[in-house]
Amino acid sequence: MDYKRDIIKDHLYCFVDENPNFNSDELHHQAFNQDYFIIGTYKAEQWCGDKVFQIINFIKDYEQNNFGAVTTDLSNPEKVVNMYAYILGEEVVEEYLNQDCFVDQRQKEEEEMDAAIAWRKDTGHRDKSILDEPSESTTDYCSRMGFDM
Repeated sequence: MDYKRDIIKDHLYCFVDENPNFNSDELHHQAFNQDYFIIGTYKAEQWCGDKVFQIINFIKDYEQNNFGAVTTDLSNPEKVVNMYAYILGEEVVEEYLNQDCFVDQRQKEEEEMDAAIAWRKDTGHRDKSILDEPSESTTDYCSRMGFDM
């Protein structure tokens, strides 16, 4: 299931940006188990949307296969969202650690932007969209994505 996978991936990126010296062996635990992914019943219900039953079945299958029994309180929307994020977080972290494409792509984009800005400054070319707008901080990005920092 890939429902809101991009948001869970963004959560990981925010964590990595805020914790550049993370322990790769503990990354999943640190990013998805030390704090709640979402807090509040209303927020959790809204986050699940019309996929709530698919999410619950996804959690049930995961827990049956990994623990032999369902242990998450599936009547609590907050626990459902946090367990779903935890499960998908395993996959996202594995991809992040095993494939450098995430880090390499972001570094490449940053290098290309830096080169474009340097070229424009060197040539006197003014492109307001690049030079005059401040870049978004990690904290602002995480806030915009709905993560409490």
